[in-house]
Amino acid sequence: MSDAPNTSTLHRWLHGWADPKAKLGLDRPAFFTWCSPFLWELIQEEYKLALEGTDWTRSDVVVDVGANIGTFAVCVREYSTQVAGQSCPRVIAVEPTPEADKLRQLVSFMPELSVVQCAAGAKDAAEPLALTYYPAMSVMSSSEEAASGKVLVSLSFLKWREFAGQLLGKRLHPALRLFWVPLAATLSLWTLPLFLLYGVVAALRARKSESIQVPVRSLSSLLDEHLEGPDTVPGLFLKVDVEGAEESVLAGVEPRWWAKVRTAMIEVHDIDGRYDRIAGVLREAGLSAQRELSDPEFRASGAIRLLFAHR
Repeated sequence: MSDAPNTSTLHRWLHGWADPKAKLGLDRPAFFTWCSPFLWELIQEEYKLALEGTDWTRSDVVVDVGANIGTFAVCVREYSTQVAGQSCPRVIAVEPTPEADKLRQLVSFMPELSVVQCAAGAKDAAEPLALTYYPAMSVMSSSEEAASGKVLVSLSFLKWREFAGQLLGKRLHPALRLFWVPLAATLSLWTLPLFLLYGVVAALRARKSESIQVPVRSLSSLLDEHLEGPDTVPGLFLKVDVEGAEESVLAGVEPRWWAKVRTAMIEVHDIDGRYDRIAGVLREAGLSAQRELSDPEFRASGAIRLLFAHR
């Protein structure tokens, strides 16, 4: 396998897990197969928006906490090499669930990637953490209760809206559009209940979970081990997507490592003022330039907000 894969190779690998139509000779997970490519597109658009304008050198390091199957890592490589015209930075991916096995396979395509299978917490723990793992919707796995059902139903609505838009937006001769638009509008309305029903069924399937035990490490401890101290890197890009455990992850970052974080992207489950608290933590760390990157309708489905901050 080449040490310098192109972007299309990485996307084929990624969608080999996410898209049931992709044929790579790999076993893809039992994921919400109908809407999963659509979900991946939404996530990738947010990631690319966050990466826009990011300037890093080969010595910079991206820390991806809650890496799942590697979507963000692939976006980092695509942006750095194809858009910014820079070499891909090193990526340290932290993932506690069995999806870490898929991440390890990505290393053969992306040699800049290092995979650590554990949960990130406020400190190194002697006892493992009980994690709820959703095999059919692994991105919702968490030590807290996940709002996977709401998200799946919301995805079904967004998928229907895209479908309706494609029907109504077909390029037709003006004479034909006179008949097509009412027909397409009627068809769209009739299909909405089917889309939502599928979302409900998928949500019920996704609720099937397993309890797994995972080790817990503080982020500072992990970075000390893999980077040999803050003086070894000029800057860090910190991405955190841990389904409600984000405050615990950030509590494990010591000031000496916060001083190296130039950019942070945190998915926040905004419960009891959590978004404001995390924004305050980032400001205290010197990341005062903040903005929210969220698809309003999709994120509102589970009170989820995406906070982007930099120095």
